[in-house]
Amino acid sequence: MGYTPVPVHPAHLLQYAAFLARSLKPSSISSYLNIIGILHKEFGLPNPLLDNWPLKSLLTGIKRAIGMPPNQKLPITPSLLLRLHATLNFTKSFDSSFWAICLVAFYGLFRKSHLLPMSAQKFDSSKQLTKSDFKFFPWGTLITIRWSKTIQFRERVVDIPLPCIPGSKLCPTTAVIHAFHFTNSTAANSQAFAWYDNSLSPKTHIFTYNLFISKLRDHLTSMGINPQSYAGHSFRRGGASFAYQSGVPLELIKALGDWRSDTILIYLTMPLSIRLRSANMLCKSILTHPHTT
Repeated sequence: MGYTPVPVHPAHLLQYAAFLARSLKPSSISSYLNIIGILHKEFGLPNPLLDNWPLKSLLTGIKRAIGMPPNQKLPITPSLLLRLHATLNFTKSFDSSFWAICLVAFYGLFRKSHLLPMSAQKFDSSKQLTKSDFKFFPWGTLITIRWSKTIQFRERVVDIPLPCIPGSKLCPTTAVIHAFHFTNSTAANSQAFAWYDNSLSPKTHIFTYNLFISKLRDHLTSMGINPQSYAGHSFRRGGASFAYQSGVPLELIKALGDWRSDTILIYLTMPLSIRLRSANMLCKSILTHPHTT
Protein backbone atom coordinates (compact mmCIF):
# COMPACT_ATOMS: atom_id res chain seq x y z
CA MET A 1 0.00 0.00 0.00
CA GLY A 2 3.04 2.27 0.16
CA TYR A 3 2.58 3.01 3.87
CA THR A 4 5.48 3.99 6.14
CA PRO A 5 6.03 0.98 8.45
CA VAL A 6 7.86 2.82 11.25
CA PRO A 7 6.32 4.65 12.93
CA VAL A 8 3.07 3.02 11.92
CA HIS A 9 -0.06 5.14 11.58
CA PRO A 10 -2.81 3.91 13.97
CA ALA A 11 -5.31 3.54 11.12
CA HIS A 12 -2.81 1.59 9.03
CA LEU A 13 -2.24 -0.83 11.93
CA LEU A 14 -5.97 -1.54 12.08
CA GLN A 15 -6.12 -1.91 8.32
CA TYR A 16 -3.25 -4.41 8.43
CA ALA A 17 -5.01 -6.51 11.09
CA ALA A 18 -8.20 -6.56 9.00
CA PHE A 19 -6.18 -7.51 5.93
CA LEU A 20 -4.59 -10.44 7.76
CA ALA A 21 -8.02 -11.61 8.91
CA ARG A 22 -8.85 -12.54 5.31
CA SER A 23 -6.60 -15.59 5.44
CA LEU A 24 -5.19 -16.12 8.96
CA LYS A 25 -6.47 -17.37 12.29
CA PRO A 26 -6.70 -14.89 15.18
CA SER A 27 -3.67 -16.42 16.90
CA SER A 28 -1.59 -16.02 13.74
CA ILE A 29 -2.73 -12.43 13.33
CA SER A 30 -1.38 -11.63 16.79
CA SER A 31 1.97 -13.17 15.84
CA TYR A 32 2.19 -11.02 12.71
CA LEU A 33 1.29 -7.89 14.67
CA ASN A 34 3.96 -8.63 17.27
CA ILE A 35 6.57 -8.13 14.56
CA ILE A 36 5.43 -4.52 14.27
CA GLY A 37 5.99 -4.06 18.00
CA ILE A 38 9.50 -5.53 17.71
CA LEU A 39 10.35 -3.21 14.80
CA HIS A 40 9.34 -0.17 16.81
CA LYS A 41 11.44 -1.29 19.78
CA GLU A 42 14.46 -1.71 17.51
CA PHE A 43 13.98 1.87 16.35
CA GLY A 44 13.71 3.08 19.94
CA LEU A 45 10.03 3.90 19.55
CA PRO A 46 7.05 3.03 21.79
CA ASN A 47 5.27 -0.23 21.04
CA PRO A 48 2.06 0.76 19.17
CA LEU A 49 0.35 -2.47 20.25
CA LEU A 50 0.31 -1.59 23.95
CA ASP A 51 -2.80 0.05 25.44
CA ASN A 52 -4.32 0.18 21.99
CA TRP A 53 -8.06 -0.07 22.63
CA PRO A 54 -9.13 0.22 18.95
CA LEU A 55 -6.79 -2.63 18.00
CA LYS A 56 -7.91 -4.76 20.94
CA SER A 57 -11.55 -4.15 20.01
CA LEU A 58 -10.88 -5.03 16.37
CA LEU A 59 -9.12 -8.28 17.31
CA THR A 60 -12.05 -9.23 19.55
CA GLY A 61 -14.40 -8.62 16.63
CA ILE A 62 -12.24 -10.76 14.36
CA LYS A 63 -12.36 -13.64 16.87
CA ARG A 64 -16.13 -13.40 17.05
CA ALA A 65 -16.51 -13.17 13.29
CA ILE A 66 -14.25 -16.02 12.19
CA GLY A 67 -13.96 -17.94 15.46
CA MET A 68 -11.00 -19.88 16.78
CA PRO A 69 -11.65 -23.50 15.77
CA PRO A 70 -9.21 -25.96 17.32
CA ASN A 71 -6.70 -27.56 15.00
CA GLN A 72 -5.34 -30.23 17.31
CA LYS A 73 -4.05 -33.51 16.00
CA LEU A 74 -5.42 -36.69 17.55
CA PRO A 75 -3.47 -38.27 20.41
CA ILE A 76 -1.48 -41.45 19.96
CA THR A 77 -2.87 -44.15 22.27
CA PRO A 78 -1.37 -47.42 23.58
CA SER A 79 -3.74 -49.44 21.39
CA LEU A 80 -2.65 -47.50 18.32
CA LEU A 81 1.00 -48.04 19.27
CA LEU A 82 0.41 -51.79 19.41
CA ARG A 83 -1.12 -51.73 15.95
CA LEU A 84 1.81 -49.69 14.70
CA HIS A 85 4.25 -52.18 16.28
CA ALA A 86 2.73 -54.99 14.23
CA THR A 87 3.58 -53.22 10.96
CA LEU A 88 7.33 -52.86 11.65
CA ASN A 89 10.30 -55.06 10.78
CA PHE A 90 12.63 -55.08 13.79
CA THR A 91 15.46 -56.74 11.90
CA LYS A 92 15.94 -53.34 10.24
CA SER A 93 17.71 -50.42 11.87
CA PHE A 94 15.34 -47.92 10.24
CA ASP A 95 12.20 -49.48 11.71
CA SER A 96 13.87 -50.03 15.09
CA SER A 97 14.94 -46.39 15.37
CA PHE A 98 11.49 -45.27 14.29
CA TRP A 99 9.89 -47.37 17.02
CA ALA A 100 12.32 -46.06 19.64
CA ILE A 101 11.36 -42.50 18.69
CA CYS A 102 7.67 -43.36 19.01
CA LEU A 103 8.00 -44.73 22.54
CA VAL A 104 10.46 -42.10 23.80
CA ALA A 105 8.15 -39.36 22.51
CA PHE A 106 5.11 -41.04 24.11
CA TYR A 107 6.52 -41.84 27.55
CA GLY A 108 8.81 -38.80 27.79
CA LEU A 109 6.19 -36.33 26.48
CA PHE A 110 8.88 -34.87 24.26
CA ARG A 111 8.55 -31.94 21.90
CA LYS A 112 9.66 -32.63 18.35
CA SER A 113 12.53 -30.12 18.69
CA HIS A 114 14.01 -32.33 21.44
CA LEU A 115 14.00 -35.45 19.37
CA LEU A 116 14.68 -34.76 15.73
CA PRO A 117 16.15 -32.05 13.47
CA MET A 118 14.23 -30.77 10.48
CA SER A 119 17.13 -31.80 8.22
CA ALA A 120 20.37 -33.75 8.53
CA GLN A 121 22.33 -30.50 8.18
CA LYS A 122 20.46 -28.97 11.12
CA PHE A 123 21.27 -31.73 13.59
CA ASP A 124 22.80 -30.09 16.67
CA SER A 125 24.26 -32.40 19.31
CA SER A 126 23.80 -29.67 21.93
CA LYS A 127 20.03 -29.59 21.28
CA GLN A 128 18.73 -32.89 19.91
CA LEU A 129 19.27 -36.11 21.84
CA THR A 130 22.55 -37.98 21.46
CA LYS A 131 23.52 -41.47 22.57
CA SER A 132 25.41 -40.02 25.55
CA ASP A 133 22.15 -38.54 26.87
CA PHE A 134 20.82 -42.05 27.58
CA LYS A 135 21.77 -43.98 30.73
CA PHE A 136 20.40 -47.46 31.34
CA PHE A 137 19.49 -48.94 34.72
CA PRO A 138 17.64 -52.07 35.92
CA TRP A 139 14.53 -49.93 36.47
CA GLY A 140 14.64 -48.28 33.04
CA THR A 141 16.29 -45.41 31.18
CA LEU A 142 17.30 -41.91 32.23
CA ILE A 143 17.43 -39.24 29.52
CA THR A 144 19.28 -35.99 30.21
CA ILE A 145 17.87 -32.83 28.63
CA ARG A 146 20.14 -29.77 28.45
CA TRP A 147 18.18 -27.68 25.94
CA SER A 148 14.51 -27.25 25.12
CA LYS A 149 11.87 -24.67 24.33
CA THR A 150 11.90 -23.71 28.03
CA ILE A 151 15.69 -24.12 28.52
CA GLN A 152 17.01 -21.71 25.91
CA PHE A 153 20.23 -20.78 27.74
CA ARG A 154 21.08 -24.16 29.27
CA GLU A 155 20.35 -22.72 32.70
CA ARG A 156 19.22 -26.08 34.03
CA VAL A 157 19.29 -29.79 33.30
CA VAL A 158 16.20 -32.01 33.27
CA ASP A 159 16.34 -35.78 33.73
CA ILE A 160 13.47 -37.73 32.17
CA PRO A 161 12.97 -41.33 33.36
CA LEU A 162 11.51 -43.96 31.08
CA PRO A 163 10.24 -47.23 32.55
CA CYS A 164 11.35 -50.77 31.87
CA ILE A 165 8.34 -52.99 31.17
CA PRO A 166 9.66 -56.55 30.84
CA GLY A 167 7.91 -58.62 28.20
CA SER A 168 5.87 -55.70 26.85
CA LYS A 169 5.92 -54.60 23.22
CA LEU A 170 5.51 -51.08 24.56
CA CYS A 171 8.69 -51.07 26.68
CA PRO A 172 10.63 -47.90 25.79
CA THR A 173 13.87 -49.12 27.37
CA THR A 174 13.86 -52.30 25.27
CA ALA A 175 13.09 -50.25 22.14
CA VAL A 176 15.99 -47.84 22.68
CA ILE A 177 18.51 -50.59 23.49
CA HIS A 178 17.45 -52.52 20.39
CA ALA A 179 17.80 -49.43 18.19
CA PHE A 180 21.24 -48.65 19.65
CA HIS A 181 22.36 -52.20 18.80
CA PHE A 182 22.44 -51.32 15.08
CA THR A 183 24.59 -48.22 15.64
CA ASN A 184 26.87 -49.39 18.45
CA SER A 185 29.96 -48.24 16.55
CA THR A 186 28.88 -44.58 16.34
CA ALA A 187 30.26 -41.88 18.62
CA ALA A 188 28.65 -40.90 21.91
CA ASN A 189 27.74 -37.46 20.54
CA SER A 190 26.03 -38.89 17.45
CA GLN A 191 22.28 -38.69 17.07
CA ALA A 192 20.52 -41.08 19.40
CA PHE A 193 18.08 -42.25 16.74
CA ALA A 194 20.40 -42.44 13.76
CA TRP A 195 19.78 -45.51 11.61
CA TYR A 196 22.20 -47.76 9.80
CA ASP A 197 21.76 -48.45 6.11
CA ASN A 198 23.45 -51.75 5.17
CA SER A 199 22.82 -51.46 1.45
CA LEU A 200 25.56 -51.36 -1.21
CA SER A 201 27.07 -48.28 0.47
CA PRO A 202 26.62 -48.93 4.19
CA LYS A 203 26.45 -45.79 6.33
CA THR A 204 24.59 -44.16 9.19
CA HIS A 205 21.87 -41.59 8.50
CA ILE A 206 20.36 -38.83 10.61
CA PHE A 207 16.70 -39.48 11.40
CA THR A 208 14.94 -36.22 10.51
CA TYR A 209 11.51 -35.05 11.62
CA ASN A 210 10.14 -35.04 8.08
CA LEU A 211 11.35 -38.60 7.55
CA PHE A 212 9.70 -39.66 10.80
CA ILE A 213 6.35 -38.06 9.93
CA SER A 214 6.43 -39.49 6.43
CA LYS A 215 6.99 -43.01 7.77
CA LEU A 216 4.36 -42.59 10.48
CA ARG A 217 1.74 -41.51 7.97
CA ASP A 218 2.67 -44.30 5.56
CA HIS A 219 2.04 -46.88 8.28
CA LEU A 220 -1.18 -45.19 9.42
CA THR A 221 -2.42 -45.25 5.82
CA SER A 222 -1.64 -48.96 5.54
CA MET A 223 -3.67 -49.46 8.73
CA GLY A 224 -6.68 -47.68 7.24
CA ILE A 225 -6.26 -44.60 9.45
CA ASN A 226 -6.40 -41.03 8.20
CA PRO A 227 -2.74 -39.95 8.37
CA GLN A 228 -3.56 -36.23 8.37
CA SER A 229 -5.11 -36.59 11.83
CA TYR A 230 -1.71 -37.27 13.42
CA ALA A 231 1.61 -35.46 13.74
CA GLY A 232 4.64 -35.39 16.00
CA HIS A 233 2.69 -33.65 18.78
CA SER A 234 0.26 -36.59 18.81
CA PHE A 235 2.78 -38.54 20.90
CA ARG A 236 3.24 -35.75 23.45
CA ARG A 237 -0.50 -35.24 23.71
CA GLY A 238 -1.19 -38.96 23.83
CA GLY A 239 1.40 -39.61 26.51
CA ALA A 240 0.09 -36.78 28.69
CA SER A 241 -3.52 -37.92 28.26
CA PHE A 242 -2.68 -41.54 29.07
CA ALA A 243 -0.73 -40.49 32.15
CA TYR A 244 -3.69 -38.43 33.35
CA GLN A 245 -6.13 -41.27 32.70
CA SER A 246 -3.79 -43.58 34.64
CA GLY A 247 -4.06 -41.38 37.72
CA VAL A 248 -0.75 -39.52 37.49
CA PRO A 249 -1.21 -36.12 39.22
CA LEU A 250 -1.50 -33.18 36.86
CA GLU A 251 1.43 -31.34 38.46
CA LEU A 252 3.66 -34.38 37.94
CA ILE A 253 2.65 -34.62 34.27
CA LYS A 254 3.37 -30.92 33.92
CA ALA A 255 6.86 -31.40 35.37
CA LEU A 256 7.57 -34.50 33.26
CA GLY A 257 6.58 -32.72 30.05
CA ASP A 258 8.40 -29.53 31.08
CA TRP A 259 5.33 -27.33 30.74
CA ARG A 260 5.87 -23.87 32.18
CA SER A 261 2.22 -22.85 31.98
CA ASP A 262 -1.25 -24.36 32.14
CA THR A 263 -1.23 -25.03 28.38
CA ILE A 264 -0.98 -28.69 29.36
CA LEU A 265 -4.76 -28.55 29.82
CA ILE A 266 -5.09 -28.03 26.07
CA TYR A 267 -3.23 -31.27 25.39
CA LEU A 268 -5.18 -33.56 27.68
CA THR A 269 -7.88 -35.75 26.20
CA MET A 270 -10.45 -36.51 28.88
CA PRO A 271 -12.46 -39.62 27.99
CA LEU A 272 -16.16 -39.94 28.75
CA SER A 273 -15.44 -42.45 31.54
CA ILE A 274 -13.60 -39.79 33.57
CA ARG A 275 -16.33 -37.22 32.90
CA LEU A 276 -18.95 -39.75 34.08
CA ARG A 277 -16.87 -40.47 37.19
CA SER A 278 -16.86 -36.76 37.99
CA ALA A 279 -20.61 -36.54 37.45
CA ASN A 280 -21.20 -39.55 39.72
CA MET A 281 -19.03 -37.98 42.44
CA LEU A 282 -21.15 -34.83 42.30
CA CYS A 283 -24.31 -36.94 42.45
CA LYS A 284 -23.03 -38.81 45.49
CA SER A 285 -22.14 -35.54 47.22
CA ILE A 286 -25.61 -34.13 46.57
CA LEU A 287 -27.30 -37.23 47.98
CA THR A 288 -25.19 -37.22 51.15
CA HIS A 289 -25.19 -33.46 51.75
CA PRO A 290 -27.31 -32.64 54.82
CA HIS A 291 -28.91 -29.55 53.26
CA THR A 292 -30.10 -31.21 50.05
CA THR A 293 -32.23 -34.03 51.44
